[in-house]
Amino acid sequence: RGTFGVPLATRFSLDCRRRRGYCDSPGDCPMKEADFRRLVSRIPAQPGIGFGGRYVDYVVFIPFVLSRGEYCLLFEKRAAGIRQGGEIGFPGGRFEPDVDESREAAALRETVEELGVDRALLSVLGQTESVFTHWGARVSAFIGTIGTDDPAALSPNPDEVERTLLVPVSFFAGAKPAQYRIRLEMQPSYVDEQGTVRVTFPAEELGLPRHYWKAWDGGFHAVSAYRYAGEVIWGLTAELVLSVLRMLE
Repeated sequence: RGTFGVPLATRFSLDCRRRRGYCDSPGDCPMKEADFRRLVSRIPAQPGIGFGGRYVDYVVFIPFVLSRGEYCLLFEKRAAGIRQGGEIGFPGGRFEPDVDESREAAALRETVEELGVDRALLSVLGQTESVFTHWGARVSAFIGTIGTDDPAALSPNPDEVERTLLVPVSFFAGAKPAQYRIRLEMQPSYVDEQGTVRVTFPAEELGLPRHYWKAWDGGFHAVSAYRYAGEVIWGLTAELVLSVLRMLE
């Protein structure tokens, strides 16, 4: 036993020849004092939030536009042929580490690509709280401005954007969103298009309790929704709007 009585014969070691892998047996690569000191030295003074790469990394840009003397939020209605087609949202997309130098840069890139706006008209004011979704995404949201309310300054990409929607912030400040709940069900298997059962979580094989062998209750997920000009602003987009409103309280 080493410091604090921690057993040194662990299954994982930074010094193991199978670096960052698991050993064949507990005695193959014991964790030694040097490993433990390295671990201690790397404990962050101000820990962030991490999920070991299990979450897909997305970014959005929350654009304010000054129009006729009042600030508005600019949304886009997604083109029918893409994922979440027909829904209202903010510009955004996936953070690509090989392309983007930062999440902020990714948010700006996506905004330029989707809205066809000149990069010089975009200004980032800061980042709001990140959101972790129940469907496995980390969303980093950046608040900023588009320096014009002239519709001609935007040339939305028709493959991604059906149209844009400018909504006064005063609308959201004066309207409470409707509140709903979605019941979640955890499915350890599914039936594909050919009718074949695909087991994605072998609970029975793992020896887990029987109630995990079939679908089990995943609880309820709260959903907010605003209605505006015949459109519904809901889900994650509505939550981002609410995060902005909390800053105004």
